[in-house]
Amino acid sequence: MAEISAIDPIGRAWDRMQVICFRPFNLTRWLMLGFCAWLAYLGEGGFGSGINFPSGGGGTRRGGGGTTGSPFPVESENPFDQALYWINGHLVLVISIIGAFLTVGLAFYLLLHWLRARGEFMFLDGIATNRQDDLISRPWKQFAQQANSFFVYQAAMSLGNILVLMLIGMVGLWIAWPDLRSWVFGGRAIAAIVTTAIACPIAMITLGVIIACNRMFVVPIMYVRGCLFGPAWREFWKVIVPGHMGSLALLFVMYVLFVIAFSAVALVAMCCTCCIAALPYVSSVVLLPALVFLRCYSICYLEQLGAEYTILSYETPERGFEVIMPADANVPPPVPPSMPPPPSTPPAM
Repeated sequence: MAEISAIDPIGRAWDRMQVICFRPFNLTRWLMLGFCAWLAYLGEGGFGSGINFPSGGGGTRRGGGGTTGSPFPVESENPFDQALYWINGHLVLVISIIGAFLTVGLAFYLLLHWLRARGEFMFLDGIATNRQDDLISRPWKQFAQQANSFFVYQAAMSLGNILVLMLIGMVGLWIAWPDLRSWVFGGRAIAAIVTTAIACPIAMITLGVIIACNRMFVVPIMYVRGCLFGPAWREFWKVIVPGHMGSLALLFVMYVLFVIAFSAVALVAMCCTCCIAALPYVSSVVLLPALVFLRCYSICYLEQLGAEYTILSYETPERGFEVIMPADANVPPPVPPSMPPPPSTPPAM
């Protein structure tokens, strides 16, 4: 299969960004499309507490330097022994607090992913159709099934990556535990740092590439085909990946460079507006041309594979780009305008 270009789509994406954002400029539409972009990138932009563990004094001490039944002596000056002693004495409280935080955190995490999935299709539809109104409620309802399917798989992959990172952290803790108990920095601690420093970036980069592929290619395929995540991912893996590894790698490199450049612009805008441009939703409105360009870049790359992947059209840009709607969207195809009859010619004399 012939290699397709990762450079040619840059110019077309830039032209489409100008048409969508500036030809003509409509502030109301800009704000609505910015809201869709904010949902699509929601959460992509600490909680800390300190517990003063007992130092060994108080009524818990028993005569002769004994313990209260815990394997960790109260008189120990080792912070880890003190922490474990405190946890052992308040085990139910600790488990309850951890369970509550995990439940609330998981619910909030899933809510962010669900809103982001709905925003992905709303933002893509606003760019594909270039509509002047009804940019929020119509795609919110029309692409609910595809967005929910995308949410399930995306959230599952993210949660799986979190579990992998937790497992890596537990392995590192197990390796370094003897040094931690002894309160020394030795060979085991160094081995744990090296292990986690290598394994964590590999897991995070792998997940980042998968999520980027989902956003850049799987979502447009779901949009065009009107299918769910599973068939769209299989089509991406069997049709787009084979024979295009070189251009895909270059595409990701260019994408990262664009993100770095736009991040620098965002930093300047934040400094010039006293951090107002960094506020939620406001940042998406200010950086809307950059977000539209990034979204169009992958679409233009996908179009090179054939007309069946065409989402945007080059005809009649003043009326907005036409779109190949999903098969189950129940939207009748656009009717081409009727041409006026040719003028009648007078008979020859």
